[in-house]
Amino acid sequence: MAAPVSFGDAYLMGKLAWRLGRAFTKGRKSAPAEFREVEHQLYSLSMALCALKDAPASSGVDGDPVPHRTQPRRMGSEQTITVMLQSCEEILKHLATIVEKYSCIVEQRDPQVSRFRRWSRHIRISWKKIAWTTQGGDLASLRSQLTIHTNSLNLVLGVAINSQTNRVEDQVEEIAVMMREIHDWFSTTLRATTTAAVHAPAESFQDTSLTQPAPLPLCVFELFAVSSGGESDHVICRHAALHPKWKINPSQAAPQPLFICQCRENAREAPDQAHLARVAAYALSGLSFPVRLTGKERSWMLYKVTDLSNNRLISLIIKNIPLGDIPEFEECFVQRISINRAAAMLGRGISTMLAYCPTLTTETRLLNLIGDPRTIRESIESITFSFGESSYERTSIETVQLLHYKAVSVDRLRGGSETLTFHNSPCEIYLDVAEIAVFYADKDSTSAGDVTRTSIEWNRKVELSINKNDATIKMKNVRCRSSNDGQEQSDARNFDVTFHLTTTEAATQFFRKLEEMRMELFVIDLRYPRKDERTVLTLQANQVQSEIVHISDADITIVQNTNTMRFRLIIVSRNGCSILSQELAEDFLSSVNASGTRPNFASPTFLVQMESTGKREVYRFDRGFAYLDFVSAQADRLFGLGLATIAGNLPFRPIES
Repeated sequence: MAAPVSFGDAYLMGKLAWRLGRAFTKGRKSAPAEFREVEHQLYSLSMALCALKDAPASSGVDGDPVPHRTQPRRMGSEQTITVMLQSCEEILKHLATIVEKYSCIVEQRDPQVSRFRRWSRHIRISWKKIAWTTQGGDLASLRSQLTIHTNSLNLVLGVAINSQTNRVEDQVEEIAVMMREIHDWFSTTLRATTTAAVHAPAESFQDTSLTQPAPLPLCVFELFAVSSGGESDHVICRHAALHPKWKINPSQAAPQPLFICQCRENAREAPDQAHLARVAAYALSGLSFPVRLTGKERSWMLYKVTDLSNNRLISLIIKNIPLGDIPEFEECFVQRISINRAAAMLGRGISTMLAYCPTLTTETRLLNLIGDPRTIRESIESITFSFGESSYERTSIETVQLLHYKAVSVDRLRGGSETLTFHNSPCEIYLDVAEIAVFYADKDSTSAGDVTRTSIEWNRKVELSINKNDATIKMKNVRCRSSNDGQEQSDARNFDVTFHLTTTEAATQFFRKLEEMRMELFVIDLRYPRKDERTVLTLQANQVQSEIVHISDADITIVQNTNTMRFRLIIVSRNGCSILSQELAEDFLSSVNASGTRPNFASPTFLVQMESTGKREVYRFDRGFAYLDFVSAQADRLFGLGLATIAGNLPFRPIES
């Protein structure tokens, strides 16, 4: 790349990083498990590079090379970015040559589907012999260098966005000093990642067509068939796994089994042929859709799977997946199927509770969570809707569903499941409201055009109460949307809704399901930036620890409330098992600026933790924690530089209304 470097070059490199990430994604089944982390790092680097390309427009900074009118003292900042981008380009081009050399092009049966690259079959054996970096480093060195580039670019991006253009001249010296510190950290850390390694002569691999990729490591779980009414779910297999050759789309030939039995390998039992055939009797249909169930224990419902033994469509429940396998299962199975099926349905103009497009928006709503009120559906006698002194009661309740959606961009659906990157994709927004969908069995004959469905929308702060004496549950100040057979809708806010149930036991069960959904909304509120928050710092670290938690492979985010200007710290482990959220103290910025003192983390803190038992627990620490340390000195230094960008050394650019 010829100097000077423009921000447009960063965008081109971002596209290259994304294409390389896709190469690792498509070839993951035929490559070692270590490739998964490289894939994640490439996608993160791609987002950072693309964001850097848009930084000039958002901050008002000229995106072209340094203007002639710029004073010479500003050249240090531009040279810092140039060095970073040149180093980033160098490692990406080197990685591209490796992908080109050690992969093969796989032809698709469908001529309308693009060809893609997949690692050759010998990569699983010889990947340790490859020089993954320009300095001859191994795969760990590559991951480390990609992390360094991503963190450095995110930090530079924070400096660019948080600076006001009308005060740049007054702040230029401070910016130059900070950029030099970032450059010094970047150069020192990058040199430290080069590991000495002796590589065998590179082998000449032939590109061979792969009729079937090597299977992913087996993820063993419990499989149940959903029972109707109040009956318990029927156990199909206590040690089931995804079939190595399962397909996301139904086969035009014989249906491909979705599961296999692993009882012999895990329980040392010898299952009979009838059991093996029963487990293998399920296949995905065109209507199959996975969704997670609410509750402390992670479980998923697989909606409308084909039972090959009788050609019926049934729903299955998957439970007790090992914690370490949950991220892979959600990314490669749950999310890919949901994106694929949503794209297919909406492409045919079909909108259901599984996926639909709200009017006047460019997004799609995909079902993310579902409560399971099967045991109490027939126990709801009536529902009363109240507003002020007026009230309206509906009886003949046919069914009730507890639902939560995530918003996905239309562009992502157009690309189908192939555009899927990772769970925390910025293309996905988890809504901060849940929905109670009520369907009525018949119309009120005295009221023409009466509603057939009501959607009750509520957030985690709704006032929810139960009266066990009369078996009622009341929700205050909720939003109600109603529709009739003609799809005419009404939208009303600030309603009170009362559910009348037949027994105290049914009311208690329904209240527990509502509280489970409320807890899911609370966890989402802790994990992701809120509507009134903007991200001011994002970093990655191998290990982060305090006296209350030790998180490996963490994503660190600091967000700022656009109304109160307060900051919030979010730390999430890559596998999603640990989530730490703290509303930083009011004196946090002054504690950062104070010489010789640690930042003040003594604010109320929530920790969401998946325990070894498989259950999720939420802990509150009223006094927060005393310190936040990084095992890596380089990561600690970078975090300190990041805090300096938001600690008053640079002014914050106000959000435009």
